[in-house]
Amino acid sequence: MIFTMRSIWKNDEGAAIITVMLILLTLVIITPVLFYVVGSEARLSANHADMSQAYFVARSGAEAASDYVVKNFDLAEAEDDLREDEEFVEFINNAPRDLNFESETGSLEEIEYEIRENSVIITANGEFNEIPDTAKIEVRKPRTLFDYSIYNFSAEEALSLDRVLVDALIGSNHEVEWSPSVDPPEDYEEFVGLTEDDIFVVDKDKFDFDGPDPLPDPPVINEEGYYEAFDESIDIEVDGDMHVKTTGVNLTGNDQITVSGDGILHLKVENEFRVGGNAGFTVEGNAGTIVYLEEDIENSTFHGTAEGDLFIYAPYTDFDWQGTASVYGGIICNNFNVSGGGCGEFEHNPYLLMQGAFENLEEILDQANTFHRHLWLK
Repeated sequence: MIFTMRSIWKNDEGAAIITVMLILLTLVIITPVLFYVVGSEARLSANHADMSQAYFVARSGAEAASDYVVKNFDLAEAEDDLREDEEFVEFINNAPRDLNFESETGSLEEIEYEIRENSVIITANGEFNEIPDTAKIEVRKPRTLFDYSIYNFSAEEALSLDRVLVDALIGSNHEVEWSPSVDPPEDYEEFVGLTEDDIFVVDKDKFDFDGPDPLPDPPVINEEGYYEAFDESIDIEVDGDMHVKTTGVNLTGNDQITVSGDGILHLKVENEFRVGGNAGFTVEGNAGTIVYLEEDIENSTFHGTAEGDLFIYAPYTDFDWQGTASVYGGIICNNFNVSGGGCGEFEHNPYLLMQGAFENLEEILDQANTFHRHLWLK
């Protein structure tokens, strides 16, 4: 009997045999592929798990190395550029590079350090089941209020600087507005994000005087106390820290507050602070001046060609700067506005602020002198 394809297809049993053969052939082809895919997924999953383990091995090394840097180097005397600080370079050269971590499946390779201007990049290489991964962390000098010649706390009004010349960092909790004719300096920051937790707390006990008493005649102050408004030229003689409180400062014309001696004048102002014309604050000898403005002073001004050799601490006060007024110290205020088209000048003296009459000075100094972990890097 001769079978043809036509007869096979007409026969149900023949059709079933061919169908089974086709299914078997498909399985023979697909099965190895499925095994390969499943095996690859399993290997990838295992490698991913090992890489995650390797990363955490590396991260533990980077954390340990960053702990060493944070806990063992005091920034109080460090150079502005860490790369030029011989003591710090030697410290990093002697920092731990082999933390001797090893297990049956994981190990930590040598720690690497890269010194930058304001920070150190720490790189650690981990390995787990022969799969490597890397963790990097930046340990940097902290940014504090000591760093800013002008700092604007307001989160609602832009910091308007117009044509002011500044020789140190400018910071703000809002955007910074510049005159269209001015090229902004590189060292200013917008939206820095410092909060009330970062503000110095003035030690009110140091200004707890009865009064106010009238200004002495002639106007020479050499004792601590609470005085009526300073509205004329005054000589203040300091020996060490001297705390003085006044109802206000209103200087015009050629009035000068001259601080002389070997110490710091801490001047707390209650109601208003206005300096204009050719008036200003000057220092002689090794003296210095810090002015603290009460929280409820709404507006204060420096205008004309006034000059001040002082640091103004007024985080709750709005300041108006007009004309070509200049300050050789710094200012921290709620909102700082420049108008008048002049070209005032700011020089920075953070060391004055470091001697301020603040309750939490020691705490903030500790923060300023200690590295902190800034950012995990890839």
